[in-house]
Amino acid sequence: MLDQLSQKYKNTKLHTQDFRNCFALNRNAAGFNKELKEWVYTLVCDKTNGPFVYDIDGNQYIDLTMGFGSILFGHNYTPVRQAIEVQLAKSWSVGPISPLAGVLSREISKATGVERVAFFNSGTEAVMVALRLAKAITK
Repeated sequence: MLDQLSQKYKNTKLHTQDFRNCFALNRNAAGFNKELKEWVYTLVCDKTNGPFVYDIDGNQYIDLTMGFGSILFGHNYTPVRQAIEVQLAKSWSVGPISPLAGVLSREISKATGVERVAFFNSGTEAVMVALRLAKAITK
């Protein structure tokens, strides 16, 4: 059985082995067992479409996690992809504020009922600002 699986996932296993020394992937280390080492490796996917992901061996899987929630409409959903392409051709800035930030904040405020919306680059930055606000309010 190991030989059949090794053949089916040949490229994935090679990828895992090739990068084992430099790529600290917690999914490969979780519950590590030396006897099962050849059975444990993370799928490496390089193609997606709709509800499917494809590994580098050409095997197809249903993405039950929907990209952990970020792919709600499926991978490569045409209306989303086209909107991204239009925006990328127009502008893609990280530092300056986009005119879309105000539009999005208004929509989020209406949808959630919160008074104001803020955007941050990371969870760390968001927590830092939340702590500063809490400190300022509570003195």
